[in-house]
Amino acid sequence: MFTNMMRGFLMAMADSIPGISGGTIAYILGFYDTFINAFANLFTFDPKKRKESLHFLAQLGSGWIISFIICLIALATLFETHIYTLSSALIGLTLFSIPTISINEYRLIEEKRKGWAPRVLLIIVGLIFVIALTRLNPQSQNPKELANLSFALGVYIFCGGVVAISAMILPGISGSSLIMIMGLYLPILSAIRGLLDKNFQYIIPLAIFGIGIITGLFTSVKVVQKALKAHRDGTMSFILGMVIGALYAIVQGPTTLQPALAPLSLSTFSVMGFICGGLIILVINFLSSSKERKTLEKV
Repeated sequence: MFTNMMRGFLMAMADSIPGISGGTIAYILGFYDTFINAFANLFTFDPKKRKESLHFLAQLGSGWIISFIICLIALATLFETHIYTLSSALIGLTLFSIPTISINEYRLIEEKRKGWAPRVLLIIVGLIFVIALTRLNPQSQNPKELANLSFALGVYIFCGGVVAISAMILPGISGSSLIMIMGLYLPILSAIRGLLDKNFQYIIPLAIFGIGIITGLFTSVKVVQKALKAHRDGTMSFILGMVIGALYAIVQGPTTLQPALAPLSLSTFSVMGFICGGLIILVINFLSSSKERKTLEKV
């Protein structure tokens, strides 16, 4: 139970920060397929599988919710005061995660003995896809406007929820990055803080965002599961390209704030932040490898 709660905790830390996604953390920790299949099994006719999946997701979700709330409260201050240190840490997280994904997928490719050309092409496509999303001009919303909800804004918020959770499931660019591009990240963050301060005018927009998340969760999981089953090597090559492309999204992250700041550069880059981000991935990999070794010893 504790292990799954910690998994959810770490996923939420990644999901709440624009840059790396919770799906990447799930992949690095080695339970990505279990995570995807658990959602699919909720709709199975096998009661045993459904019960096991529900139990697993409940444990994962409890850790995710606790971490997500804590992170959102802390991030409101960090984005204002330490955006470049935070971005540097995300660069470290992402760079150190790329070898892990590459090595695991290399093993699968070697087992299947297929060519490299299609995978390289899909990596490039994934990379371009993320960069193209990042280059979109963000439609910044004033946080106060969420309380004065219109039909068009409600639809936009719903779409933001669908997009956010769909990206969080995939190992690559985070949902937070995409809703930041959409101009909804800071308004949603401010609305959550407002609700925690008992400002109930934000209940409806946050409820709409939540409905979008639930809708995107169950639709995107099915798509990802089918893609992994039918074309796992190609799907993961595309995802690897997205992870690499996320580096560009992180560098450009400060430009989406209000007021906009300059992109991350060599002069604003934090070496300590980068090292901390890299160490987090190394520790996660070590813990994952240790658990795998113990499992093999029991067999």
